[in-house]
Amino acid sequence: LLEVLDLASVTGEKIATLSTGMRQKMNLIRGLVCDPKILFLDEPTLGLDVQVAREVRTLVRDWMARAPEKTTLLTTHYMDEAERCHQLAVLENGYLRQSGPPQQLMDELKGRVLEVNGPDLRTVKNLVLEVPGVQSAAQQGLHLRVLFTKNGPSGDAAISRLNEALPNRNLSIIQGKPSLEDVFVACTNGEDHL
Repeated sequence: LLEVLDLASVTGEKIATLSTGMRQKMNLIRGLVCDPKILFLDEPTLGLDVQVAREVRTLVRDWMARAPEKTTLLTTHYMDEAERCHQLAVLENGYLRQSGPPQQLMDELKGRVLEVNGPDLRTVKNLVLEVPGVQSAAQQGLHLRVLFTKNGPSGDAAISRLNEALPNRNLSIIQGKPSLEDVFVACTNGEDHL
């Protein structure tokens, strides 16, 4: 494992003297060395550069492929990492809010996520948040990402509701592709479940 994760050169060193990335890799080695049935990983790529994070993910994926009867339980705040999992559970304050395959959870939000493009998005955001059925609105780059509640309108009805609330604003409103970030917001922002 030391060789696989490029740590053979630090054999015999005290862990406290290693860099953050090396310590993270060493923690993974410590978890794998006894070949557990369940591997618990808490933020295993936190503080790692892109290349080292890839190495860690590849090692875990290879370990799982060699022993499909084994399980990895991963906690992470990185949505791209969570999207690679077979099953996902969203927890908030110790409560399970939603679980299932990542794609299924994102599909359940279809029609509830809209993207608003146009001028003065800061003012538009404040107006959007007052629209009945809007759960959240967040500016992401050059557009405003709007999420409607599960009981609110979806699809064309949601677009119509925004157009009615924001007349003469020269806005483009389209349905957005749901992301895991949207799933997290939907599950932890006032709704019991999707």
